[in-house]
Amino acid sequence: MVAKDFIELFAKFNYANRVAVEDFSDRLSLFTVVLFLIACIVVSAKQYFLNSISCYIPVKPTGDNYNAYLTDYCWVHGTIPLRPDEPMPSTPKEWEQYDELRRITYYQWVPFVLGLQCIFFYIPHIAWQAVCANRSGGDLFALVKAAADAAISERGSRKSQVKRVAEFLEDMIDGHKDCRHGRRMNLTRRAYDMCGICVVSKRLGTCLVFSYICVKLITIINAIMQVYLIQRFLGFYSDGSVGQRSMQLGKPYEANGQVAAMSNHENEDLEGFGFGLTVANHIRAGRDWPETILFPRVAYCRVPGIRLVGAENAYTAQCALPINMLNEKIYIFFWFWICFLIAASIFSLVLWLIRMVIAPRRKDFIKRFLRIKGIRSRTGAEITRADLDEFIDDYLRRDGVFLIRMLAINAGDVITSEIVMSLYEHYIDNIFSVDNTPQKSLEKEPLKEGSGIPPNYV
Repeated sequence: MVAKDFIELFAKFNYANRVAVEDFSDRLSLFTVVLFLIACIVVSAKQYFLNSISCYIPVKPTGDNYNAYLTDYCWVHGTIPLRPDEPMPSTPKEWEQYDELRRITYYQWVPFVLGLQCIFFYIPHIAWQAVCANRSGGDLFALVKAAADAAISERGSRKSQVKRVAEFLEDMIDGHKDCRHGRRMNLTRRAYDMCGICVVSKRLGTCLVFSYICVKLITIINAIMQVYLIQRFLGFYSDGSVGQRSMQLGKPYEANGQVAAMSNHENEDLEGFGFGLTVANHIRAGRDWPETILFPRVAYCRVPGIRLVGAENAYTAQCALPINMLNEKIYIFFWFWICFLIAASIFSLVLWLIRMVIAPRRKDFIKRFLRIKGIRSRTGAEITRADLDEFIDDYLRRDGVFLIRMLAINAGDVITSEIVMSLYEHYIDNIFSVDNTPQKSLEKEPLKEGSGIPPNYV
């Protein structure tokens, strides 16, 4: 029953059908937050509520609490993995050397690092929400949700919902009109004509698009750094680091004092971002942790300084680390998942740049919705790109086209076509109202004879 309740609770978080100002890669990034959160909870439960380490010692001091003390000490201090053919250190100096170079403690911090990674992946989403709330003039997430609700409503109530969404967009577009003048604004417009979305201005209609592109870049950079963080945190170091030097311990030495030549497997290049591929290749080739020292299941722990009858005795315990079986599977999965997220985010970034930078793509996108509704130009002919130049470039601008794209992604083409038709009709009505408004003459009418002349008080 508990498992069923948990599955039903998790089913409520339906991120596949989530409606927001985001595309498929943004949903993948947000779903990654959920995955890291679940992994953090599972590993924390394994560490703090279940058995995460078990230590055995053949000869031990008397006392009921020594086993608990030994397990807690080895968990806190860390353990030292050894290869099957590697001799166990026999002197305190050798143990100190192994303790300095080979001791692992990362499994203590796995829940905290997973939680930190969860927060890092959620930061771009928070930043995008802040931009939508503070730089758009309204709640864009509620706008997209209202459009999505209209898509599944009855035809009678759909019209009023579409009208409300279109009116919000009209008010936002009209409120962000560029009515400023001056030398500075002229320079800004010239820069906009040359650089496009690189000139960030809410009045010129590039603020939302530029912010969204920046959020995409932050997501990609964050994901790449997460891959690097996983490798550094787990001790998957490149040549010359502490982790690589630790692998030289216990290897045979030649007469000149140099380490003997290693086999092809031991010369494996661990440099770069190949953690997941390397570990997966180890599993495929049957090279388990005793050979690679990655995610060891059995390790040793040296417990020094136990005073018995005035003498200090050191004990060596052999510890099983079942938690590393879980850590290995989690980090291999996350390495491949983050690589997939990086590829999806890069593809999405390139796709949005093509959509927003190339003018014909923007105009064809809007023209498609107007053709669906049978809208024609003012001359009665079929609508063309030239008829949409002012509507798209001067009225909607890039931010307006961006929002319509998001509406099409999250609410569907049917509702989006009705919204675009309403916006176009509003634009045409404004043009006709301006064209038909009589212009008042700025010249003063000549005074009639005998009228308006002040009396002569001479």
